[in-house]
Amino acid sequence: MIDLSKTATAALSAAVLGLAVVACQPQGEPAATDETAAAEEMPTAETAAADAMSSDEMGGAEFSALVAGNTILGVFDSWKLRWSEYFAPNGTARAVLRFEGQDDMEITGSYYTNARDEFCTEYPELPDQTVFCSMIVPLGDGRYQQVYADGTRGSIYTQILEGEQLDALE
Repeated sequence: MIDLSKTATAALSAAVLGLAVVACQPQGEPAATDETAAAEEMPTAETAAADAMSSDEMGGAEFSALVAGNTILGVFDSWKLRWSEYFAPNGTARAVLRFEGQDDMEITGSYYTNARDEFCTEYPELPDQTVFCSMIVPLGDGRYQQVYADGTRGSIYTQILEGEQLDALE
């Protein structure tokens, strides 16, 4: 979870540092040439990829509308996890989790859109982290991926099935 006090302090520090740097710059610098300005505006591969991802992101409200009343199948390779998750139209979420080498775990929680328009699921039954909020990025092949506020990628939603189909987990 994001510590808002640390984030606010970091943002304020960055703003103050930016003002200090600007104040220390020599005045009366010559205007940038057309070539310099064009080079500064040209995106790098990294910024182009980030811009493309942000423009393709689905907000929480949009993704909620897509999955409400439906089941998703997903994977998270880092945790060796596969699951099915049903999103009832009333905001209730139910999931069957299958960690490699373990028995299935059934949990119940809720889903919602937070103030940052992220899609969130909350499962109080989980032992550690209970709330997961992210933007959703369509991968272009019918799959979707969670992208968290810090830019890390999370689970991949491999299929969206109509209705409640928690038993579709293979």
